Amino acid sequence: MLTTFRFMIKASGRGLSMASHAHHELLRIVAKPATDAVAEIALSGEIDLSTTPKLDASVDAAFRPPKPKLVLLDMSGVGFLASAGMASLLRAREQAQGNGVLLRLCALPTPVQRSLALVGLDREFDIHESVEAAKTDWVNTAP
Repeated sequence: MLTTFRFMIKASGRGLSMASHAHHELLRIVAKPATDAVAEIALSGEIDLSTTPKLDASVDAAFRPPKPKLVLLDMSGVGFLASAGMASLLRAREQAQGNGVLLRLCALPTPVQRSLALVGLDREFDIHESVEAAKTDWVNTAP
């Protein structure tokens, strides 16, 4: 298992010191098998440069046969979204569009909402307050 180290700089009476903290899992992903043409991917932790390959791999797997009609990214557990994470979400959106699949972001915590709004990406995604709300909207708007 790959261990990622984060460094924190602490101010003390003698100046600055650096302490390292090992994090075994900065991003946790739980993908539920597609049912009723819906694939759910629950994310928790941090989405940054070191974790986007894991997110990209999970999204890639969601588009493998049998391909769903709807992919839901449950972001309720995401505490941090870096620019690399935003790029990964844009990649997922483009991949969904290319496959004729709907992609919805669900349950965004306030810091994630602010990050997306700050760069205007909140207008680029179909965002719902919960996974259940996204499913209900999909069922109600399906042809």
